[in-house]
Amino acid sequence: MDGDEERQILSTYQAGRILSVSSQTIRRWIKSGQLRGYTLNQEYKLLRQDVMAYIKKKLLPADSNPVHDKGNLPEKYKKKKGVKS
Repeated sequence: MDGDEERQILSTYQAGRILSVSSQTIRRWIKSGQLRGYTLNQEYKLLRQDVMAYIKKKLLPADSNPVHDKGNLPEKYKKKKGVKS
């Protein structure tokens, strides 16, 4: 992601689409301090980098690496030795 895309300004609708929640939920998260937002012309705006940071902070456990850490997978997703796929 380049610097321009990182500083992209998003509406609550756009942020909601990224996070799969409603605009109202985004506004609630901003008001409660869970998500960083700014007011511009009496509307909330968000920086894309702040939305991505929220995803990292809230949706991924701090001690996991989803690409390389198979230890956190539920048993049904782990390959069993001796069983052909």
